[in-house]
Amino acid sequence: PGTDNTYQLGNSTYRWKSVNVGPGSFNITSTTGTSGAGANYTLGQITFGSGSSLSFGTSAVGTGSTGSLALQTAGTDRLFITGGGNVGINSGGTVNTQFEVGGTASISSTLTTYGANTFSGTGSSSFAGSLSVAKGFLAGANNALVVNANATANTLNIVGGNVGIGTTFSGWFCVH
Repeated sequence: PGTDNTYQLGNSTYRWKSVNVGPGSFNITSTTGTSGAGANYTLGQITFGSGSSLSFGTSAVGTGSTGSLALQTAGTDRLFITGGGNVGINSGGTVNTQFEVGGTASISSTLTTYGANTFSGTGSSSFAGSLSVAKGFLAGANNALVVNANATANTLNIVGGNVGIGTTFSGWFCVH
């Protein structure tokens, strides 16, 4: 073509049944300017990488936006990845941390976390089996519940209720 953004394949009435693309990428661009032409745009790609790896993504060309990636069902974002790499599941398209789940999450086997774990919100928590804490557990404002499990000192502190077990906690009730 001699002019950018002027040709189309098919339309809403007469669609193409299938499109076969050889090795490489299928690129979709969102360009700037009134007719969609320009050097700065967001590039959407479907690419086969090495072997049989399939990649979906967006990238910036020129000063275009890096874009985001959303997988939808029924017109609603179900899996959303921001341009910065944050991932949200049913988060409503707003993801403020590296990983967010909007709603209930279930883990049927083992959950391993590193670093501090923070729990907040309202409602109830229930465990069908047992909760195993290997390094420590803090919950509530001002560490109202502290569980510390290690080789030298296994402790349980409930600060608001003034209970300490196996600790130097000087509350109302202490057991060593």
